[in-house]
Amino acid sequence: MDRFMPQTLDHQGPIYIRLGKGYDPIVTNDNVPFQIGKAIPMREGNDALIVTTGVTLRHSLEAADALAEEGIKASVLHAHTVKPLDAEAIVSRAAKAPVVVTIEEGTLAGGLGSAVAEIIGEANFNEPKRFRRIGIPDVFPDQYGSQDSLMERYSITSAEIISTVKELRLLGQPDLPQVRS
Repeated sequence: MDRFMPQTLDHQGPIYIRLGKGYDPIVTNDNVPFQIGKAIPMREGNDALIVTTGVTLRHSLEAADALAEEGIKASVLHAHTVKPLDAEAIVSRAAKAPVVVTIEEGTLAGGLGSAVAEIIGEANFNEPKRFRRIGIPDVFPDQYGSQDSLMERYSITSAEIISTVKELRLLGQPDLPQVRS
């Protein structure tokens, strides 16, 4: 927020800012440039692309680390601003990866995942991408509790990212059994 708020003063147009509750660990680095509309590359890899926003960055980094231990190199792109969304960064990283997964702590309908799906759909890659969104389905959440309990209920977790990346990678390998881990 220290780096973001001064940039809002000169921003043209309306701004919607969603703030965390303040208890999440800070996983970004002050040495990494921050600019409205420019995603931050957090990890590099060509086996999968994980696009994340907000508090789900922590889960994405945990998943990328666990996947790396299994030999799967996942790129993690932190889209700290969803509108404007950094389409150039998404396309350039998706071009290298056969699998794209988005994760957000918001509704899937009209959220980060939908925007990334549109970008990928219009990029006209030579090879199709295997794509999945992780987030809150288009329902009214009926159980309340902590932020973590809601995220767990809707599988907004590092374990779900890992499982999803592995499943989508298997879909691209017809000789392997098509099972979900």
